[in-house]
Amino acid sequence: MDFVSPLEFQKLPRLYYSVAETVADPSFRWTNADREAFPQCVFQYTLEGHGMLSYGGRTYTVGPGQAFIFDLTTPGSGFYYPPKATKPWSFVGCVFLNCEETVEQMNARHGPVYDFGENCAPAQRLITMLDHQKQRSTPISNHESYTFCAEIVGEMCRLIEEEEKGAKGSLAFKARDLIYQKRLNAFSLEAFATSLGCCPQHLCREFKRRFDSSPKQYHEKLRAAAIAEQLRHGGKPIKEVADAFGFSDLSYFNKFFKKHYHTTPGQFRIVNCGLL
Repeated sequence: MDFVSPLEFQKLPRLYYSVAETVADPSFRWTNADREAFPQCVFQYTLEGHGMLSYGGRTYTVGPGQAFIFDLTTPGSGFYYPPKATKPWSFVGCVFLNCEETVEQMNARHGPVYDFGENCAPAQRLITMLDHQKQRSTPISNHESYTFCAEIVGEMCRLIEEEEKGAKGSLAFKARDLIYQKRLNAFSLEAFATSLGCCPQHLCREFKRRFDSSPKQYHEKLRAAAIAEQLRHGGKPIKEVADAFGFSDLSYFNKFFKKHYHTTPGQFRIVNCGLL
């Protein structure tokens, strides 16, 4: 079901469309490579059965009580019905706008799959909205739309905080916070290890164990996302963007960005905001 919002509210977090569906067809698949998508977040909560999610080079099984949330423009992303599944996959979901950077920053801390449990407030609210929408011809209000988007992000925050409670003092979490602070700069494992008072090898082991990523990979992902955000919303020439992120060699800047977004900074800007 589509949602309509007046132009003056285009920059506010808002619903784009929603769906409740049951699938049992092995050909059911959405992938970033197959379809062209503009920046938008998907929230999809499983009611029954299981679905599969590809994200960040990993594959996740998403079962009842779980939801995946991510920006649909994330390279290599997609979701599909498990090839060998024997039960239908029932889910309720929506696409919402203007929360992409926030969602991806939170996923960098947690991952894209969240255990909302059986009594998932956003899912229940979405089901109610879909039922009400069938009974009325007017779209939901901007207040309802904004409040719902905020509820999804708020629940993500709650789950992350609960998971991280008691673990804030660990080396991996300290490293993650420091890497986020330094995400705009070039990476130096030795410098991070020195700041945290440990050796590089120990830092890598602890970080990999907690976040399933090396400190360098984590830093590169955050840095690339920050560059993409600058390209989407900033009007600076690409050379100035490269300089701002510490890239003195424009060809290396292009290579770095293409590694993460599978396109050059110039083409990314053309597709996302129509600017050269």
